[in-house]
Amino acid sequence: GGYYAAPGANVIYDDGGPGEVHGRIGIDKAYEVSCNQYFAQMGVKLGADKLKQAAQLLGIGAYDTPAEALRGRKEPELWNASTEAVKRALAPREATIVTGKQVTRYDLALIGYGQGYAGQMTPFQMALAAAAIGNMEGKLMKPKIELDRPPEVFKQVVSQQNAQRMRQIMGLVTGGSSGTARGVFGPVKAAGINTGGKTGTAQKVVPVYDPKTGQPKTRHRVEKDNRGNIIREYEETIMDEEHPRIDGWFLCIAPLERPQLAMAVIVEGGGYGSRSAAPIAAALVLKAKDLGYFNTANLQRNQPGQRPGGVAPRRQSTPRARPPGAATVGQLGVPGTTRERQRPLSRSNTTRYSTRAVADRSQLEPARPLTMIRPDRNSVESVPNLERGRYRSRSVPASLTGRAQFLTPDF
Repeated sequence: GGYYAAPGANVIYDDGGPGEVHGRIGIDKAYEVSCNQYFAQMGVKLGADKLKQAAQLLGIGAYDTPAEALRGRKEPELWNASTEAVKRALAPREATIVTGKQVTRYDLALIGYGQGYAGQMTPFQMALAAAAIGNMEGKLMKPKIELDRPPEVFKQVVSQQNAQRMRQIMGLVTGGSSGTARGVFGPVKAAGINTGGKTGTAQKVVPVYDPKTGQPKTRHRVEKDNRGNIIREYEETIMDEEHPRIDGWFLCIAPLERPQLAMAVIVEGGGYGSRSAAPIAAALVLKAKDLGYFNTANLQRNQPGQRPGGVAPRRQSTPRARPPGAATVGQLGVPGTTRERQRPLSRSNTTRYSTRAVADRSQLEPARPLTMIRPDRNSVESVPNLERGRYRSRSVPASLTGRAQFLTPDF
């Protein structure tokens, strides 16, 4: 059964308003059609304690109060690195939720479908969540940038069986009859690539900007004590509470049978994720295929004499021509891909780093370099010291920009 919204709170509807009713459905259909009401009720039934436990398995901080959740703690423990100094240098800002005693049932409903106190998420953290599902054993692997680091597990998030089931459910979003990204991923499916995904739409209160200067508007504030004496004066940013910005999200894993990439794409101000973020993810999956990312999955399914865990023995790859227009930065291949001389991304020559960019102008118009993590057998590899990627997709208005964060599951 349902429940009533708290006094003064908005009733939880799906995008179609009160006229959009999905009826009695299971979690697979709810995920496929992105049913807010289903996951809102699930959040209430799970309760704060179980939501907290699930968040912590993914490296998401669960705090008692909103003030604690906004402190912006860094997470060096997420990284697989050779020294504590490297971990501290690369540490991402923590994504957080609030699960304290003051959280109401209505708050839990909002958290259930990614709103309210679950709103402090980052593309990096969302890519980690997708990577845990893409991992064949349901493990969350620690990201790394040092090429020769052995793989390290952060947490066993779900069982192998549940991870498999979750991948099947994600596949309904891009391939199901009612999937919210079915149409966008039609060309990807036609290219022979099965994918899994999740569309998302988030609301964020943002400053009011001056159209002439492009700067946030402010108002002058004066604080006084009981006697009328001025304590302090400051400029307060004016926030547009009535017109929150609508951000589009899309999580994606590919190929679905044995994921090699997990990504999170956000388009700030893009509206629905299926219309803004999903087209960018689809274009990047196709480009990853062109660059040979998915050859590894085929090799590992067919290669005789595999190592335990499905990893093919390391072998020398045969150089081949780079796809026309492909942007490569110190590209280092995996079996079946191009192997080139790499260049270090730090002053030290004792540790080797490598990156692969997955964009050319035939698919996307890069506004900045892409931040991504490429597959490297039982590991996750990233290059966070490159500037965070922003791309403009030809399938969305040119005024919208998106950020793409890539990970690779362990396989």
